[in-house]
Amino acid sequence: MESMNKMELVNLEKEHYEDLIRIHDQIFPEIYISGREIVEKIGVNRDVFVLSEETELDAYCVLRYWENSDNITVEILGVDEEKRGKGYGRKLLSNVLDYIFSERFKSANLIVDADNEKAISLYTSLGFKIQKIDLHYTL
Repeated sequence: MESMNKMELVNLEKEHYEDLIRIHDQIFPEIYISGREIVEKIGVNRDVFVLSEETELDAYCVLRYWENSDNITVEILGVDEEKRGKGYGRKLLSNVLDYIFSERFKSANLIVDADNEKAISLYTSLGFKIQKIDLHYTL
């Protein structure tokens, strides 16, 4: 945790695209969007911020923009498995929220699995409020 002070929030650079693809697909192997698809949509309707220490990509956040909207979606927040539980997600999301509200955005939303208690705890501690719970049945 002492090295957290040396970390910085930056936009994902092209030289780290493959790192993002690898980490994303490892953390979320069955999610609706692959790491490669995220990279392909950067600058179109998504941006990716990363928290990195030196050359390592430790955590990332995908923001999704909506045309003509002052709302933004925190679409994905991923933390490298070795870094979990050490404050990386909190630092990343806190810095991303500072960025969001210093820009033109008036609100931010996100979607989280109802059984992901750690994530819900993090999000509510940073000011997110539960607005609705959607249930679906998957075969």
